[in-house]
Amino acid sequence: MTTKSHNQLCAVCGGELEATTLTHEVKRGTHMYLFQHVPAQVCTACREIWIDEEVLQVIDRLIASGVPGQTVETPVYDFLRAGAPAH
Repeated sequence: MTTKSHNQLCAVCGGELEATTLTHEVKRGTHMYLFQHVPAQVCTACREIWIDEEVLQVIDRLIASGVPGQTVETPVYDFLRAGAPAH
């Protein structure tokens, strides 16, 4: 879901920001955390993503002491070991 934000401009390009929700990933050491339905703003011009500091603080608290709604197994591929050409 996206809605236009009023009077908020992208700090990168000056484009208009749109309120939305998204899936956000956080990597801490060897752990990867996924957060669904995270409130954010996305620039309509350059597509830069902005997440408010308060939301990021909630994410930090959830990582520290929250209980996940589900746990998923994620395959990990090593691009170089797979024999793919380096660019």
